[in-house]
Amino acid sequence: MTENINQKLKDFFKRNVLINEIGEILRLEPDALIGVDKISSDHLVSEGIINIAELAKLSVASLPEIKEILPQMLQKWVKIAQLIGRNVKEQLKRHKKILLIGLDNGGKSSILAVLQDKFSIIKSLLPTRGVKREKLDFFGYPIISWDLGGQVQYREKLYFNRPELFFTEADIILYVIDTQDPERIPEAANYFREVLKVLIELKEKPELLIVLSKSDQDARKTLLWQQSSNSIENKFNNIANEFEDFKIDFCDTSIFQRETIMQMFSVALKKVSDTSEIIENILEEFASLVEAKA
Repeated sequence: MTENINQKLKDFFKRNVLINEIGEILRLEPDALIGVDKISSDHLVSEGIINIAELAKLSVASLPEIKEILPQMLQKWVKIAQLIGRNVKEQLKRHKKILLIGLDNGGKSSILAVLQDKFSIIKSLLPTRGVKREKLDFFGYPIISWDLGGQVQYREKLYFNRPELFFTEADIILYVIDTQDPERIPEAANYFREVLKVLIELKEKPELLIVLSKSDQDARKTLLWQQSSNSIENKFNNIANEFEDFKIDFCDTSIFQRETIMQMFSVALKKVSDTSEIIENILEEFASLVEAKA
């Protein structure tokens, strides 16, 4: 088991049970628990109680009758599963779910690579296929990133077909736009509008941050970049104004200036964090760094 799973939680499981991350716990079969043998677990599974999550859903007051399992044993296992479920949910609440959305080749995966100091892989990165989930650490702050590949086939046939699988329970959406590809700004804007429509339908209200990707120092000096940046801000502010529930902010980033990406994540986490003082310290640190390099 990983170290971030507390010891009290570990004590409920058999020693041979390996868990890579806390999100896996509720998907384990019942016999992962100490005291639940394989035969009893198979009987539970045959009744549709296929994992710890399903075991925790049972009501202690009205347990199902399973001939091969004593009621008092089943009651005990249910109580343990419910305790584990509460603990897992509390731990997961500390992780902030961040959705990275945008068109393909917009720079989403490169931003995540820089955040993890994986500069060497950037040149060989291919467009994300479907969804890539990663567990990250930002100054000790736990993040779960969902990088949604931006190819049109995923947008139309996957995300918008089953939006509840992708757009729910997000703390913040980072909508990434390639500022050096002005021809695709209208397409990016339309995609953004569709995302907001889905959020309204799902009654979700995450924070929104528009990330102006590839805002490299040399590019920023050109008229093309300035026009592209102004066009993006105007278009996306107008779209956000169509929906009363959403307010958006903008951040410039460049993979050649790591501090811009770190500062962008700091701004994003400040929007959804209760530990604003910690995030303020990070912002001050990077402000000092930027001034020192100026």
